[in-house]
Amino acid sequence: MNDEILQGYPISDYIETTANKRWKPDTRRYYTNCLQDLLTFTERHGEPTPASMAEWEQSLEQEYTRSAVNVHLAAANNYFKWCGRYDLLRGHTRAGPKASEDQEPTPTLTRTEYMKLLRAARSLGKHRIYLLIKLFATTGVPIQCLNQVTAELVKQGRGTLRYAGQARDCLVFERTGKNHII
Repeated sequence: MNDEILQGYPISDYIETTANKRWKPDTRRYYTNCLQDLLTFTERHGEPTPASMAEWEQSLEQEYTRSAVNVHLAAANNYFKWCGRYDLLRGHTRAGPKASEDQEPTPTLTRTEYMKLLRAARSLGKHRIYLLIKLFATTGVPIQCLNQVTAELVKQGRGTLRYAGQARDCLVFERTGKNHII
């Protein structure tokens, strides 16, 4: 059985080499299934190119949720890195309204869930977790910017963060009333 998305790079060999990465069995199974989906796509559309990868991503968006599409893209990206084909890497999809531009996107957390998280962190004495929940839930700072959030940035209340290849100014918090993060 042919399991090569790219000639000379079998999916089975790639999955075998991931055993050294300490992936959980579920991750290995999900990635295998995602790569099999990509293999099926390439059998119909030819060897992957940046354009065909964009087409594959669009077809996934028609069939799967955003998070499932991102798992497929992560599996494909890791496979392509293993193959040395960095030109085929795709970025993760972002949240946003799909049905209509007028429609407001559903919040990821409800206020009740947010307050429950804060209370749990506080009752467990997890002050850092409490502050991080507050920071990410109230400011819109992408969680991928965690490594850029410094004590200086929090003290200043604003700063520039790099995200998705761009520098973005961001207001971390306001030092007034209940909005004070610390």
